[in-house]
Amino acid sequence: MMLLLELKRGLLNKRMLVSCMFALVLIFLTAYDRYLYDVLFFDPEAPDIRGNHQAIQDILGEIHNKYNIWESSFSYIGIFFPLIVVFPYAASYLEEKNQKFHYFIQTRKSFDHYVRNKFLAATLTGGLAIFIPEFIFYAIISIFLIMMPIPPIDNCRKKAYSTHCSTHSLNCIFGSNF
Repeated sequence: MMLLLELKRGLLNKRMLVSCMFALVLIFLTAYDRYLYDVLFFDPEAPDIRGNHQAIQDILGEIHNKYNIWESSFSYIGIFFPLIVVFPYAASYLEEKNQKFHYFIQTRKSFDHYVRNKFLAATLTGGLAIFIPEFIFYAIISIFLIMMPIPPIDNCRKKAYSTHCSTHSLNCIFGSNF
């Protein structure tokens, strides 16, 4: 019962909303920097690639692959990962201590039970602070982007050192589209 109340308190506060929004902004900035800029401003009639259908297909295959975009979204968020995870629930123990609330809890429950529930609630809340923005981002790119198939194993062997094949090494090894 205490765990559910602690989870509710951790998930339904302003710090959790700020943390999720900050993570979502970082995810979109990373995706825009890495791929979405190319999606929005790609011009197949540019003089350097006009008429080169293979180059156009390679570029379109790379920038319209939602898995590439989702995978690259972890770049900027990795820098702020500890802050995003800790921020939603960081002040809860301090608030309880300042209000002398932890004494009332400890008279009803053992100290070990209290600490265990606080730790579990903080861990789950921090995990959800990362999972929720990533899930929202993945849902948005799944709705708005067309999934282009990854090239078969023969193309990966021909382009052994390309970014596309090294990024999707499982597809190159097994030869199927995951």
